[in-house]
Formats: sequence, structure tokens, C-alpha cells
Amino acid sequence: MTSSIIGIDIGTNEIKLVVLEKGRMTEAVRERLPRDLVQNGQITSFDALGEFIGTVCKEHKLSPKKCALLLPNALNYVRHITMPMMKESHLRLNLPYEFHDFIQDDKDKYVFDFAVLGTRTTEDGGEVLELMAAAAKKEVIANYTSALRMAGKKLVMVKPAVMALADLLPIPEEGEEGQEYCFINLGHSSTRVHIFCGRDLVATKVIEYGLQMLDQVVAEEKGVDIYIASTYKESNYENVLEAESCQNLYHAIAVEIMRAINFYRFNHPESRLSDAYLCGGGAKIKSLADIIAEQTELTLLSPALLLEDYAMLNDGDAALFACALGTAME
Repeated sequence: MTSSIIGIDIGTNEIKLVVLEKGRMTEAVRERLPRDLVQNGQITSFDALGEFIGTVCKEHKLSPKKCALLLPNALNYVRHITMPMMKESHLRLNLPYEFHDFIQDDKDKYVFDFAVLGTRTTEDGGEVLELMAAAAKKEVIANYTSALRMAGKKLVMVKPAVMALADLLPIPEEGEEGQEYCFINLGHSSTRVHIFCGRDLVATKVIEYGLQMLDQVVAEEKGVDIYIASTYKESNYENVLEAESCQNLYHAIAVEIMRAINFYRFNHPESRLSDAYLCGGGAKIKSLADIIAEQTELTLLSPALLLEDYAMLNDGDAALFACALGTAME
């Protein structure tokens, strides 16, 4: 286990950092990003990002050099695959071919990695490996590596969000492999529903409604620009989050989540899914959470229930820092 590491989740409006010392959380920090540092999900200047991270770490005295980075959804491919039992060297050799439907250009431009979810016995008695595999452009990794080096840090691990969330889940014991877990991640550009059986990702739904749309609604409601609207949303200025226009957006988000859950239940009639862990920036908007619970008939839980070793996080912070924490965990 890495003795000390910083887990970093760079969103559109803010950055979340957590420090793990020998597997125990010691710090959790969030700061608003400089305006226009992230546009359309892309970093506009990696030099500026490196300088900003260095400043944040200095101000909050985040001393570990090693960092784990949450890779934005738009910059990676993740899929659940099944492969015959083989040596790790052979797995890595064959892994790129499992992404031929997603990656059309030169595979040498990408880095590939995997996590072993477990083994399964086939009908003919053979054994296969269940893997969660990921791919990302080497250029993207190099840019983040350079930014962190500028901040005086070293990038040692990169994770897609679904792998970070999977690492928050308990390792299934014998007979518990079918335990279902659902995460509803209320992010800036989109809402994502991830359903796991054990640590095995079995369903994902991307909903093109996120907090960015809420910023737009607030901007129109108050007659301000998007950046100011985002600050109004964060502070619930003049109770703006209870405005009818905001409530209408909450209902639209909730209906799409309900459809995703119902589709999963239809395709898995044996499912007993009854609750979901709410994470992301939208998790702290009570009206939104209440409407999602009503529409989906799910009991919404805090990720804090999964994180008994991280008691310093209250329910609201656990929802915000869940991905950053999962990124730092091994």
C-alpha cells in the first residue's frame, strides 16, 4: 500500500483533493477552479492547472508527492470484458483488441489497463476472467503528468470514475457476489447511473442533464451570467434552488433516472435493487434528492455508509469526495 497519496477529482467548477496516509484519510479539500480553466470538459491550459494545484496544495499543506487522478469520463473508454485464463503479460498483449469497436485510430497512441473482478466457471467447466478494462490516450496522461510535475507532484495512478466508485464497494465474500449497488452521480455536464453486482459493473446510463443546466436556469431566473449563477447555486442565494424553473429541471432529471432504473429492472427481473448512493455536486440539493427518491422509489443513501474508515466525512462531504477518495484507494 502506498504510504501517502493525494486523490484528485477535477470537475468543471471545482477541484476535490483527499489525502490518504497509510490507507486512512487525513485531509479533504475542495476549491473553486479559476474561471474558464475547464471548458466543455477540457482543460484549457495544463500549465495553469499545474500552477493552481501547486497553490492549493501549498495553502492547505498537502504534503504527499504521489497523486492519483480521476480521469474525466470524456477522456477514457471503460468496458466489462470476459477473457480466457492467461498470464498478465498475455492479458496486456490482447487487451487493445477488446477496444476495436471504440478506438479507430492507432492503438499505440493509447494506454490500456484492467482490474480483475473475479473468475467464472463456464458451462463446459472452464474458467474465465471477469475484467473491468480501460483505455486512454497517452497524450492525455502525459499532459496531466506534466501539470502535476509543475505542481511538485508525481502522477502514479489514473482511474476512470466507474473504477473509482467500484473501489468504494466492499469486496464480495463467498455467496455475496450478487449484491446490487447503485450510484447516481449528479455531475456538472451529465448525470450518470451506475449499477454494480458486487464490484462488477452491469449497467450504466448517461443522462444529458447535469448541474450545468441548473446554472443556466438560475442565470435566467436571476438575470446574471453563468459564472455568477453557479455561485448563486452553491449558496442557494435567495432560495433560488426552490424556484419553479429549478423544480421543473429536477423533475426532468428524476424522470430520466427512473427510466434507467426501470429499464434495468425489466432486463433483470430477479433484481432486488431498492436503494442508491447519491454522489456528485447535485447530491447536496435536497429538493432534487427528494424528487429523485419519489420518482424512482429508491431509498437514497450517503456514500458515507460505505466509508466507515473515513468518519471525518459527513454525509454531504462523502457525496462530494466519493470519486476523489475512490481514486486514491488501492
